[in-house]
Amino acid sequence: MNTGDSTEKFVWRGANDRLVLSPLLGGRVISWRHGDSGELVKQLDVADGGLLRVLFGEERYPGTSFVTPHLARLLYSDESGFLIHLRHFWNTPNAIARQLGWHHKVNPMYLDGLVLDKIVTFQAEQAAFLVELSITNLTNETRLISPWLHNQFGGWVRDAFVVIGGEQQPYLWQDFWGGHRAVAGKPMRLVHAREDGTLCAVLGTSPEWLVGMASYTRADFGESSTEGCQELRGKPIALAPKQRWSANAFLALTDGVKGWQQWATESPQPLFSRVDKAPGEAWDDTLLLPLLQHWAMPEEQESGLMVVSPLDKVPFTSASRYASTNSFSRFHLDATGKRATASVVLFPLRLFESVDVELSGGADWRIEPQSLSLKPHEPLTLVLDGPVDLMCRESVQVCLTSNRHTLAVLCVEPDAAVEPRYTFQVKQTSTYLDERWRPRRAVSTVRRRWN
Repeated sequence: MNTGDSTEKFVWRGANDRLVLSPLLGGRVISWRHGDSGELVKQLDVADGGLLRVLFGEERYPGTSFVTPHLARLLYSDESGFLIHLRHFWNTPNAIARQLGWHHKVNPMYLDGLVLDKIVTFQAEQAAFLVELSITNLTNETRLISPWLHNQFGGWVRDAFVVIGGEQQPYLWQDFWGGHRAVAGKPMRLVHAREDGTLCAVLGTSPEWLVGMASYTRADFGESSTEGCQELRGKPIALAPKQRWSANAFLALTDGVKGWQQWATESPQPLFSRVDKAPGEAWDDTLLLPLLQHWAMPEEQESGLMVVSPLDKVPFTSASRYASTNSFSRFHLDATGKRATASVVLFPLRLFESVDVELSGGADWRIEPQSLSLKPHEPLTLVLDGPVDLMCRESVQVCLTSNRHTLAVLCVEPDAAVEPRYTFQVKQTSTYLDERWRPRRAVSTVRRRWN
């Protein structure tokens, strides 16, 4: 048995299983090897891959949780299994943008202000994951949400069927957005099986919150496919302010042709679904700031200092960051209307007791502060002040040094200009993602399914 870094990934090894769970990659199980079966999980590829990922029907797949690191706390790990508490904030990019002072870049998404708590337990003796989900509405408005639990196995999956009330039935697409419909009051299981039936993955939960269960296998996409997708698709749930929805589920492997019958009506623990009052714990967006270290470029990891600019994309709005800007732009008039200011945010990855800020070029330019100390994961705003016409901007340079080592060199963008303070974005991120993903994912999938 071995556990990895609490942020990057957890690695667990037992007598018959090897598992890798990554809080960094959306809080998913990214590898599962069971006995001599080889790799069971589809490896990550754009939005695909991994087990136990939570999203909402309203997110328009793949959802923001696909690229966002989760907070994680390992509660125990021994030869019998492990227990991990994962936490995700919808919408983490918004929360970090607010903390950086980028209020003009906050996307007013409908799902903003929800917290997911996902407690994942692995029981080695039963080769089973137990997952307890809680979603809390932190806003002052009622939210209508449709939770999904997404699992994607590899190409070993050949067959899929459901078990309702203990009876095996063929899997049917009764509703595209619900899959095979749940039956009120009857236990429901979705089973994926190897071609010879000797290895099965059984997914189960309380039918109370389900619309149904969705399945994609080789039978749907052809022999070259590596699809083995299992999803729980939930009903819309109305969450009043400060309410919490909670439910649990299990995902278990079974050996033998009829191994799935072990869980046909039973479960490793009692299954439930409920809505109740959220506990009184106050949420603090600053808890998410340590995640920002995963947005750092290699050179910033080496120097120990990130410099983020309003020219940067909002952190975690995509799977990767391509470069650090290291420049001032988006100048605005100050309160007097006679000077122009722009800022960057310094995000230290380690402690710097003393940092010198040296400004060169441009006689009518000023920088504040000129010396500072930086604490890990505590952002600090650096403000550059210049003339309204930005005269000599091409020669302005700001050098940050500590103990004679250069941490970063900042300049002013050649086309920088004084801009008005926009109160909204031209095109919201959710609209852009809809336009990008609809032709690539949704339409093509529907056509394959129903043609």
